[in-house]
Amino acid sequence: MRVVRSVLSVAAAAALCITLPAAGPSVAQKRPADETRTEITVATYNVCKVNCSSRHPWKRRRMAVKRTVQAARPAVLAVQEAPTLRWRSTTQWADLTKVLGRAGYRQTSNQDGCTQGCTRGAHLYFDPQRIRVFEVRKPSGLPVPPAQCRKYLDDPDLPRKKKGAYFHDWYEHDCQAHLGYTPYIDMSTGMQSQRELSGQPWGGVQDRNVSWAYLQDLASGGVFMALSMHLPNEKTTQGEQLRRQVSARVASWIDAQNVELGLGAIPIVAMGDLNSFQKRQPQGAQTVFYDFGFVDAFQAPLRINARFPTVNFTPSTRQWQGFPPKPFKYARLASRIDYVLGKNGVRPLTHEVFLKLRNGRFDKRFRGSDHNLVRATLSVPVVLR
Repeated sequence: MRVVRSVLSVAAAAALCITLPAAGPSVAQKRPADETRTEITVATYNVCKVNCSSRHPWKRRRMAVKRTVQAARPAVLAVQEAPTLRWRSTTQWADLTKVLGRAGYRQTSNQDGCTQGCTRGAHLYFDPQRIRVFEVRKPSGLPVPPAQCRKYLDDPDLPRKKKGAYFHDWYEHDCQAHLGYTPYIDMSTGMQSQRELSGQPWGGVQDRNVSWAYLQDLASGGVFMALSMHLPNEKTTQGEQLRRQVSARVASWIDAQNVELGLGAIPIVAMGDLNSFQKRQPQGAQTVFYDFGFVDAFQAPLRINARFPTVNFTPSTRQWQGFPPKPFKYARLASRIDYVLGKNGVRPLTHEVFLKLRNGRFDKRFRGSDHNLVRATLSVPVVLR
């Protein structure tokens, strides 16, 4: 990962009209005048759920997904359509985590914070050689611990290592384990229900999750927030309204949470399948994110395979149900429903619809999904703790 220096001028973020709880512990941010920047390669990949195609079952595609990710080598990977659907003796989500683990990737968290009925299909993975999960905590707001906990802490026979610099780590673990008390809530990673975030009635539309994590680039020390999401796919008026509502609420919620945690204008990378493209939905979910200050990685000065769509289910390839023998090539720029979006100083450098072909046809060894992996290299301002 390469660290470069440049001068960046970023407009101040618009103030949010949101009532927030008391601020948590502040994270000091150091931004030198000659701002340090780092390059991070990210990718988003809808891997196609286990029952998405009877002709292309998960047992044949799982290794192709692994090979594709290994070939693309993103530092951060957002996946969609890897839910808790049963597959053999496990679930697709668990199996994907196992498969990607063999490729050297770790999941940010297996925390399941979604409501009942949520598909839990959007997740984040990272390369531990380049990225780590960054610890972010906020006060729990629970009452002061009971007297017996304080008495135990004052015991002169208590090992010295459980005091001083290690006090809070031990304090949290012991009180939570024995007395049901914890002074802090771990906010490093999480999972949210889109239905809850939207605040709107969904009727029979399937709820889906949003996964998020605070990450740190090991080369530069810079901290940023990453998200993976998969918006509703209904091609109805309600479906379009929900996509726009979820996008607006996600964008607002990101800013509100970062303010609450004292992270301010931390760089943000939001990735996923928005089920929205410019020609069909000119005011769709992507436009909502643009209105909230996000920059589309497709605006990068270098575009690779820009005439190929991000999903292989097109009017001309409909008969193959998303798995045509070769990708459809548009005369001009292709439609896109899979996006990489950046905010707070994030600049796209490259955008690529990642394809592995042999003589113009899909290489079956890398045929992991009806979607194509989308990779982007981003220039990200280094925000230090």
